[in-house]
Amino acid sequence: IDNTGTLDYVLVNNGASIGNVTNDSVGILNDNNAPMIATSPVEGAFTGSLTIDASTVTGNITNNGTISQTNNSGNAAGILVSNASSIGGSIANNGSITLPALNYGASTGIFIDTPATVTGNVVNTGTITVDGNSANGIWNVGVITGNVTNSGTITAAYAVANSGTIAGGITNTGTITELVGGGDAIWSQGAALTINQDAGSINGNVLLSGHGDVFNINGGTVTGGISGGGSADAVNLTGGTLTLPGGQSVNSIGTYTQDANGNLVFDVSTNSFNGIGISANTISLGGTLTVSPQGGGYLTPHTYTDIIDAGTSLTGSFASVTNSNPSDYTMNLVADGSKAYDLVVTWDGGTGPHIIN
Repeated sequence: IDNTGTLDYVLVNNGASIGNVTNDSVGILNDNNAPMIATSPVEGAFTGSLTIDASTVTGNITNNGTISQTNNSGNAAGILVSNASSIGGSIANNGSITLPALNYGASTGIFIDTPATVTGNVVNTGTITVDGNSANGIWNVGVITGNVTNSGTITAAYAVANSGTIAGGITNTGTITELVGGGDAIWSQGAALTINQDAGSINGNVLLSGHGDVFNINGGTVTGGISGGGSADAVNLTGGTLTLPGGQSVNSIGTYTQDANGNLVFDVSTNSFNGIGISANTISLGGTLTVSPQGGGYLTPHTYTDIIDAGTSLTGSFASVTNSNPSDYTMNLVADGSKAYDLVVTWDGGTGPHIIN
């Protein structure tokens, strides 16, 4: 199937087997009057602009054009693979998928249902924008033998979500953004998952499964908290920058490792600092800690306790502790026993915020 015009939807069902499905660069799929497809009992029924239902695609599914939605009622997906469908190749979005908030239900840009399988990869080099409090950019409940890679832009309440299996993990070199508070930029609640942040940015919180997830921050930026599901999860800051806004933390994980090329940033204020920090069973420190004082009042000096808190073992140290406003503040990292550090912030009389609100 190769669409070069405008269609309401594409539906392959009833056990059909075809080669490739392509929405060309001038193609438009707008999900107008698409039928509801019963997916797994947990997920409910969906409409899809491009739907593979209980069928086989031996090649690839590719969107080079535009997928949108005009019907704003009920669960909807831009690309839907459901009911034990099998994709022999990969799913690629090189164009745009744009879905609005719904009157009821939730939209998903690319949805792989259970027990559907994708032998290749799920790749986004374009844009996926999905509005709504429960919306998903890419949501996998099935089995992806390859990986999920993003070098484009994904924006949704749950930008990349997994409750199935992604054997090759998730790799980001583009932009992944949690659209509204209460969701997650990356939401992992399936089989053990490796997440590689190699370049670009992840903007929003990351939730790990507790099944042995590994989050490698190798480059670019991550801005948001990271919550694990227990001692099996690990976070490795080997490059790039991890910024924890006020009130956010890295918590409930087994291992946190930061090497010489990692930069950890704490955005601090007296109004929002409670709870910020790193908490793990085993912590190994290196690289840089940067403290960025935000607006609000400061007691002088102010001590933030246990910003580094190891349950079992704390080794290494930051090569440097710096701050973004050195003319106004002095920052000191002070050992609190053998497994924790406190941060002491002292106002030096500069023009920065210092009056108690």
